[in-house]
Amino acid sequence: MMNPEIPDKIEKIGNSLIQYGPYNQRVYILHAEKQDIEALLKLVEKYVDQMKLTKVIGKIPQVCMPSFEEKNFLQEASIPDYYGNGQSAVFASKFYDFNRSIEKKADLIKDVLHIAKEKKAKKNPSELSSSYSFKKMEFDDIFLMAEVYQVVFPSYPFPIYDPDYLKQTMEEGVEYFGVFAGEKLVALSSIEPTPYPQTAEMTDFATLPDFRGKGLAGFLLEFMERYLRKHHSFKMIYTIARAYSYGINTIFSKADYSFGGTLTNNTNIHGQIESMNIWYKKI
Repeated sequence: MMNPEIPDKIEKIGNSLIQYGPYNQRVYILHAEKQDIEALLKLVEKYVDQMKLTKVIGKIPQVCMPSFEEKNFLQEASIPDYYGNGQSAVFASKFYDFNRSIEKKADLIKDVLHIAKEKKAKKNPSELSSSYSFKKMEFDDIFLMAEVYQVVFPSYPFPIYDPDYLKQTMEEGVEYFGVFAGEKLVALSSIEPTPYPQTAEMTDFATLPDFRGKGLAGFLLEFMERYLRKHHSFKMIYTIARAYSYGINTIFSKADYSFGGTLTNNTNIHGQIESMNIWYKKI
């Protein structure tokens, strides 16, 4: 069912970008430029206070970390050489509610990562069985896409169950890919370019319940990587995956992604606030 809550807002500060609001109970600094840091942090604190938010998470250049540490931010994860020239991206967090800072399923996350890394030697399928077909999704497909996302996700950090939102993201450069069983769309994923050149997020994976366990998400990830190499010049790709999901973490481990850390109680997804794992890969 579509979550009735209002999705978080996105706002630009100079050349930096934030997402904020009650839906995820947080501010997410999507992109930060050094010259914007002072104004950015002041605005973040303002929104936290006004909206009683409980977490701030920022994906920031390593060089900016001292300014965040002065405000009591701590590193939760990182992606080495994300910006090139050895400059890492750091996921820096600050909690405004002690309960949100505590991981209540630490043993589950540990086991998920153990199983995922144990299966690293295996590979995701590079081809589909003859009972399926796939394609790059187009504007005419957005209503089918919205239906799949609405079934799979009781909640999501962005309103991907809204056809208008999907159309907007396509116009902004997000590319979606789907697997069909006959005429029925059964699995989806996307490539989302980030505000920083040559980096992209592999995201929005969704498979209808009756078609899980058949390798469809793994195939989509393998296909998207082949597509990237042919059509783009990205150097670094990554994902922010549900930390409690054996399936999605194993898929990225099998595709030779490296684990970058866990974002504790970070994202409103699948009907609740959940922790998320960072996986990354140089291509």
